[in-house]
Parts: sequence; C-alpha cells; structure tokens
Amino acid sequence: MTLYPLGWDVALSFSAAVALLYLNDASAVQLVRVLCGGRGKTYTFPDYMNPVTGCATWGEGSSCAAAAMACCALRHILFIDHPERLELFPVPPPEWFQPGKMIEVNEAPSRFGPISFKATATENEVQIHLTKLPKFVPPEIMVHLPYRSKIKKEDDFVVKREHETSFIINGWPSIIRFIRA
Repeated sequence: MTLYPLGWDVALSFSAAVALLYLNDASAVQLVRVLCGGRGKTYTFPDYMNPVTGCATWGEGSSCAAAAMACCALRHILFIDHPERLELFPVPPPEWFQPGKMIEVNEAPSRFGPISFKATATENEVQIHLTKLPKFVPPEIMVHLPYRSKIKKEDDFVVKREHETSFIINGWPSIIRFIRA
C-alpha cells in the first residue's frame, strides 16, 4: 500500500486515535470528532474499507488507508475485542448516556463473531441489551460508563469486579442494568 501526501496525515491521526482508545484516553474521542468534522466542503473518506476483511468498495492508496483507520477508530469508540475480554464503551462520551439516548450496534465483526448490542439511557438507569449470542462468548465483558453507577445484579451473569464507572462481568446476559448513583 502506498500512502500519498494528502492522506497519510489523516490515516496516521486515526491510527493515533486507536492507540489512545487502547489506553482508555478520552482525548481519542475528541481527535476522531475533529477529523470527522473538519472536512469542510470535501469528503475525507470517499470510500470504505472493512478493517476485518480488507475489502474496499473502490479506490486505492491513502484514501483506503484513511477510510480503514476511520472505521477502526469509530468501532473502537464503541467496543474493543481483546482476546480475554469484550470492552464496551472504553471512553464513553457523557452525551451518549443522557436520558432518552440509544446506541445500537448490529452484527459488528469481532474476534468472538458478530457482536450486537443496544444501550438505552433513561432518567434513572442505563440498560445494555446483548441482543444476539456471538459465535464465541467472551471470557469477560467490561462496561465503562461516564459517571458513577451501581450494577443491578441478575441471575444470568456474575459480577467479577466493580469500580465506580467500570464493571467486569462473566457470562452473556440478555440485559445489564446500571442504576445512576
């Protein structure tokens, strides 16, 4: 793959955002917002490349690399699939969890198979619905929220660790409920 002068900075910036997401650094979300919002009257990402399969719709060179890294960064804002755990919302933006907001991910490719979940925020709680069972159940699921909360313990999962804003569970429940503290 050849990186052309007009796209290598975008591809590398998205690559840096992905590295920051692995470090759970919230500045990654701001970097992605700047890169996606700074397009003016032109489009930075004229084509799409699936980061798992490497298949693109069209184009070659730096635009494909930039598009692949953009998709990877956007995916990692929602979830990261480590070999030992599935991490949901590694650096969650607070506006995503305001009452009435909903985020839905349908059959996103991951190392565990297609991942599907829906997060819904109400006045008193956040509910994460794990809608479809993936091919392989992750050994652990880690959920990060932007504020302190308490997990409502259910019968179909085990809470392994609990912190003010992060929770690690074992199992694949249909719903995980968090009560706002």
